[in-house]
Amino acid sequence: MSMSNREKLKLALGTDEGEKQFKYLSNKHRGGKANAKGNSFENHFAVHQIAKYLNKEADHNDTTFSTQIEAFVDDFLIRHSTDDYECYHQLKDVERLSWTSGEHPIKDDFLLQYALSQTSGIQPALKLVVSKKRY
Repeated sequence: MSMSNREKLKLALGTDEGEKQFKYLSNKHRGGKANAKGNSFENHFAVHQIAKYLNKEADHNDTTFSTQIEAFVDDFLIRHSTDDYECYHQLKDVERLSWTSGEHPIKDDFLLQYALSQTSGIQPALKLVVSKKRY
């Protein structure tokens, strides 16, 4: 039986820090789902990635695509079940972006996602995708 994200975080970060980060993860997931409606950048990116993948000569039966998942890098996930490959994407449709500022820096989300995936024995690919806005 696989461990829950709460259990994985406690294993990776210790009981107190794991519980703290699980609460943040739960709030992040809830907020992302609420904002998903009408987010054209994320929708276009997902469709593009799926079309690109389906155009390849590959076995399509072992691959799933997910959006707004319960993860720290949570906007789009490509998962190949046969080789435990997971590629997480964080999408930002902004003019300016900081890797290290704010209450929950993007850098920390990437570090936490890496730790969470490693508790499942997965070496994840983690990608930050930023749009190029024109005004």
